[in-house]
Amino acid sequence: MRTHRLHPTLAPSLLGLVVAYAGMVGCSSGVIGQPAGNQSGSGAGSTGAAQGGSGAGSGSTVAGTGNVPTPPADCSMATQPFPGRSPLRRLSLTEYLTTVNDLLGVDTKMVAQNFPPDQLLATQGAGFSNNADALVVSDTLARAYQTAAETFAGQAVANLTPLLGCDPATGDACAKTFVASFGRRAFRRPLTADEQTAYFTIFKTGSTAPEGTTFADGISLVLQTFLQSPNFLYRVEHGAPATPTAAVAPVTSFEMATRLSYFFWGTAPDNMLLDLAQANQLQTPAQVQTAIATLLKSPRAQSAVSNVHSEWLSLLAIAGVGKDATMFPDWTPAIALDMNNEAQTFVDQVFWNDGKSDTLFNAPYTYVNAELAKFYGMPAPMGSGFVKVNVDPSRRIGLMLMGGILAFNAKPNHLHRPTWSSPRPRSHPGPRRASALRRMRKIRRVRGATCSWTAWDSASSTTIRRAAGATRTRGCPSTTRET
Repeated sequence: MRTHRLHPTLAPSLLGLVVAYAGMVGCSSGVIGQPAGNQSGSGAGSTGAAQGGSGAGSGSTVAGTGNVPTPPADCSMATQPFPGRSPLRRLSLTEYLTTVNDLLGVDTKMVAQNFPPDQLLATQGAGFSNNADALVVSDTLARAYQTAAETFAGQAVANLTPLLGCDPATGDACAKTFVASFGRRAFRRPLTADEQTAYFTIFKTGSTAPEGTTFADGISLVLQTFLQSPNFLYRVEHGAPATPTAAVAPVTSFEMATRLSYFFWGTAPDNMLLDLAQANQLQTPAQVQTAIATLLKSPRAQSAVSNVHSEWLSLLAIAGVGKDATMFPDWTPAIALDMNNEAQTFVDQVFWNDGKSDTLFNAPYTYVNAELAKFYGMPAPMGSGFVKVNVDPSRRIGLMLMGGILAFNAKPNHLHRPTWSSPRPRSHPGPRRASALRRMRKIRRVRGATCSWTAWDSASSTTIRRAAGATRTRGCPSTTRET
């Protein structure tokens, strides 16, 4: 089985994953670009906020699917790159709140409760929260954006000097400096001259009328306007200028900085990335790979990668799994949470410390704490928290046969071996996993049966297990048959 190494120290790190994914949707050939041509687009857009105004709703887009050329069936026969479509992508709720926190340093947890959850398209987006086709703007969401912008701005100006980066006593000069610097981070690109003028005008309006307003009031109004602008709420990509006949337009360095930052950090580019973009140092694969290596060294990358795994495998849903108390008397919400943490810890450790997809599905070990080890019938692990322990590979290996995965993909009164179908990512099971699956049989309940657990047959006996890893064995009545 081919091994795909993902760990950042095993260059080319996650860049290989990006290229591999691009290869599944089109013939990218490592190109950095987007479809050129008429970018009429489709999906959700925004109205208002022209020249820095506020508002977010439904309307026309400035960039969208474009005229995407169809790639050939065999990418080796391609005569031009096919990078796939470049839709107008709204920030997901998580991306929005994280970005606001990074920009303003305010607590977003309480305000987050006022937002409707992002819609997940299980068939089109495989359950990922940043699916552009699902991130539309409803009236409820638009009102939530307005309320949140007012709240966040009020919190931010309560501690004005660190926010501004200049002395408020200098008045208009400080305001202009703030508009330019904050605008670059909020829009992920430098403001145009017209935008700088428009936002400074908003500052003057907020700080001078009506009577009794202050410098802080002007800055607050500027922040509210920035936070409701489509240029902030959406990741807008115009692309670099291309010839009228070009099928692909390269993205700019600022657009690449935004792509990288939201992919690896789940938030807006920091000043380091923006400075690279300002110097046009994100145009070649080597430059992009160097930036990725830097991004992966940040703790933010661990959180973003963990979130991708959670959404891909529905790991967070494990914590809410309930079971029939009669059939599973030892099952508790605490055990469900421990199983969620077991799967999350395992995936994260494999990704960052091993980097092989083969290990993800075939590892003969897992991570348990004392409570989960007791539930599984294992010896108590040494140390506190979730500790790496070996398991019997003839009974369970890898992620797919973990207790939490089995429990989540089952009904309350029995377990199922989980299966995934496209568009979720797949991996060839490999010889060890295939061998284990051949040994695994499900015991199905039939009328009159009293047990329905996952069975593992060996040369001498069949072991019936209440949960993955348990050592308890029982026989089924004769009315239960093996299938």
